[in-house]
Amino acid sequence: MKIGFLSDIHGNIEALKAVMHDIKKNQVSKVYCLGDYLGYYFKPNECLNLLNKKNCKMIKGNHEEYYLRIKANKNLLKKYENKNGKGIIVALRTISVKNYKIIQTLKQCLIF
Repeated sequence: MKIGFLSDIHGNIEALKAVMHDIKKNQVSKVYCLGDYLGYYFKPNECLNLLNKKNCKMIKGNHEEYYLRIKANKNLLKKYENKNGKGIIVALRTISVKNYKIIQTLKQCLIF
C-alpha cells in the first residue's frame, strides 16, 4: 500500500490539483494532510473541498488555529495579516459553513 503525506497547501489549489494528479497516477491509496490548508494563497475553500472529496485524513495546522482564533476575535486580524498577508481575509470571507465545521473538529495529531 502506498501512503502520501501533504502539508502546507496554504490555499494554492493549482498546486494541490497537480499533487492530486500525481497521487492518482502513482496509485497512492491513503493520503494524510498535515495542516495549513489556508494562509497565503486565495483558494482555501476549494482546497478543503478537494481534500474532503478525496477522503484525505487531516490534522490542524497553525494557520487553521490562527483562523479559528481570528473568527473568535477579529482584533487579532491585523497582527496576523501584517505577518502572513491577505490570505486570511480570503479564508474568513470564503470558507463555507461545512468547511468551517471541519476545521473546528480537526485534531492536532493522528495516532496510527
